[in-house]
Amino acid sequence: MLSNTFELPVEYANRIQSHARIEKMANEFLPFPTSYPIALPPSVEPQTAKDAINTQLSSLDLTWTWDAVTSTGIGEASQNVWSRSYRRAYERNQREGLVDMKQDRKIELAFRIRVVDLAREVVVEWLRGTDQVLWESLCGLIHRHFKKT
Repeated sequence: MLSNTFELPVEYANRIQSHARIEKMANEFLPFPTSYPIALPPSVEPQTAKDAINTQLSSLDLTWTWDAVTSTGIGEASQNVWSRSYRRAYERNQREGLVDMKQDRKIELAFRIRVVDLAREVVVEWLRGTDQVLWESLCGLIHRHFKKT
């Protein structure tokens, strides 16, 4: 009886796999993802997620617009304004009345955040900017709110 499977000798199979898989180099050459989906844990309702995102980002020193009808927000940041060191410096400057840090700044990152009720997920989308570290930092900030515990 003939088999439908074809088996290569081991020395050939290993050689083919080593050439076909470039795992060490693949991530370097792939484009960085511009969309970051975050699944909501069962304990978090979509409305709670919307409120948490809007509250968190409204409190930061960035341009943030939330549309409750579409459950979508657009943000623009000049730097890592969600970092602890930036928030401390911002609060200190506000107390001292030095400067409003929102005026005349170059936008380094523009992003959109959507909460998809039916899919029970938050989708963070990179709209503009070239700073991959800043993008990853933003994704981490949003993701921390919805970690599965």
